[in-house]
Amino acid sequence: MTGQRPLENVSYAVIADARKGARARIMDIACPVCGPQRQGHLARRKVLRTWQLDGGGFSLRCVRCELRGWIAPDGSESHRPERPAVLAADDDEEERKRQRNAELAERIWRQASSIAGTAGEAYLNKRGIDLSSVPDHGGLRWHPRCPWEGETTGCIISRFTDAITGEPRGIHRRPINGQKPKTLGPMRGCVIRLWPDGLCT
Repeated sequence: MTGQRPLENVSYAVIADARKGARARIMDIACPVCGPQRQGHLARRKVLRTWQLDGGGFSLRCVRCELRGWIAPDGSESHRPERPAVLAADDDEEERKRQRNAELAERIWRQASSIAGTAGEAYLNKRGIDLSSVPDHGGLRWHPRCPWEGETTGCIISRFTDAITGEPRGIHRRPINGQKPKTLGPMRGCVIRLWPDGLCT
């Protein structure tokens, strides 16, 4: 649950300043922990959800680096702010959403087939990307009717895997109709392996 522990690596002043002008108890802001590790719009992406707590503190949760906890005005654990009951319901809904996304990502991956000989491979070839010499075509797959914003469209599908263990996680979907690609499911600490680990140096 969000806000179960005090945070020592996040400044109360930074969060309070980012929330200036907030009209609601809940506000999404850029994460001061993982944001500085990125550049451009990725650094400014509002991935940290903040809740105004009774007593002046904030409860925090980042969907990118999974930062969780709370901070009080003086940073003291002895002044732990009260957590509104509404946050519990919000946390439960966030967890259900993550689970639904993970299940959908797995279902799409299983429905997709090898990209070899498909419109997806032709799309890449037109852009000078030849997968014929890459083992298993980089593990890329093709889904001719991939779920997309309430409809379906043809997408090249790649798999996020844990950078250390290789365990499969979320997916990356690239439509071939010119729309911007999107990710789905968990991807923290993951990479997309186009080549087997043993062939990389």
